[in-house]
Amino acid sequence: MLQIISVWIGIFIMGICEIIFAKIILQEKIKISKIELIAILIISSIAYTLNNLYLYGTIKTLLVCLIHVLVFKYIFKINWSKSIFLTIIYVLLLLIPEIIELFIITEVLHIERDFLYNNYAGSLLSNIFMCIGFVLTTFVLRKLLRKVINTKISSNKKIIILSILTLICIGLFFYTLIKEFRFSNNIIIYLVSIIVLIFVLSSLVRQTIVNYKLTSEYDKLLEFMTTYENEIEKQRILRHETKNEFITIKGKIQDKEKGKEIIDYIDEILKEKIEVKQEEYAKFGYLPPNGIKGLCYLKTQQAQEKKINTSINISKRIKNSNIYKLNIKEQRNLGKILGIILDNAIEASKESKEKLLGIEAYLIKDNCQIIISNSYSKEELNKYNKNKKSSKGKNRGHGLLLLKFIINNSNTFELETNITDKLYTQKIIIKN
Repeated sequence: MLQIISVWIGIFIMGICEIIFAKIILQEKIKISKIELIAILIISSIAYTLNNLYLYGTIKTLLVCLIHVLVFKYIFKINWSKSIFLTIIYVLLLLIPEIIELFIITEVLHIERDFLYNNYAGSLLSNIFMCIGFVLTTFVLRKLLRKVINTKISSNKKIIILSILTLICIGLFFYTLIKEFRFSNNIIIYLVSIIVLIFVLSSLVRQTIVNYKLTSEYDKLLEFMTTYENEIEKQRILRHETKNEFITIKGKIQDKEKGKEIIDYIDEILKEKIEVKQEEYAKFGYLPPNGIKGLCYLKTQQAQEKKINTSINISKRIKNSNIYKLNIKEQRNLGKILGIILDNAIEASKESKEKLLGIEAYLIKDNCQIIISNSYSKEELNKYNKNKKSSKGKNRGHGLLLLKFIINNSNTFELETNITDKLYTQKIIIKN
């Protein structure tokens, strides 16, 4: 009885460890009350204990995984596919401290294997050490794991099915490894098999993430081209209407209508045209046609879709300035710099009350300067300052490491930041 209680307490501790793991990876708050959480931990730990006492092998692992899926879904209110994928990551990650603990006990401390299997395995002390090792492993790999779980890959049915099959195979190899290790050292083939399976699954996941990223980029490009084509069509219709209006005015003059009537007709046309939304793309007319103009236009469209008030001011003086003389590499780097700063500016502006975004470009002392200003909330600024130091978190933290790397390794670009009570301003200086 005491042994059963000891096993239950150890599993209860691992249940707490499981919640800590999910909080670190998901970066979300627990969505149930404390009483519900304690009840879930008690019920699930009892289920784990009964499972450990009466079931063995792969069936035992599958039932444990099912309990994990239910716990993750209920506590954090995530969808089924994400809960399943999070469980797969949890079980695979748990192998790392388990194998390390087994190696230290047998090879470093030289503890007898019979004592290990009969007394230590599954004990309270074993679970405490396992929990500590697992939390440390999770914390070290948190950035990679967050990237995996936060992509659309967690909703990919193909990846989930292959992950489950891989998990079953790994479970079979692992239990065979444990069984063989008790009586001999002939376990290398099973260990290699587990490593190979994990490597193959990791490669598949990594390639899927790359594919999703490329698909997203192509979708954005297609969206931009569609918007641009719509603007061209609007311009074609506008030119056609303008031509017809000039023909009408010409006819009025030939019919010798009174000057006041003609003027009133022209005024009516002007009034109507002023109310028509102007072509946003034309506001960036003095920027070079090397992708920079299109990028600024696309980001402006995204900001306006998020109900952000945009202001564009591009000086005519930058025409044929040094921004037109950038080589291919410099053009790409400027595109990355602008993309990162505009994304962060849009995100910060969206969270503020004023919702303001400004894009300006001037020629000052023969150097082209692009100035991006946005409104912000103090809370978001605090997050940004924290992210700037640690390069973690979302919102204002996108691409800060890449931005810093480009600026530090370039003789062409400089970045100046200025913060006032209402505006966060970043000035990109393109040196001559």
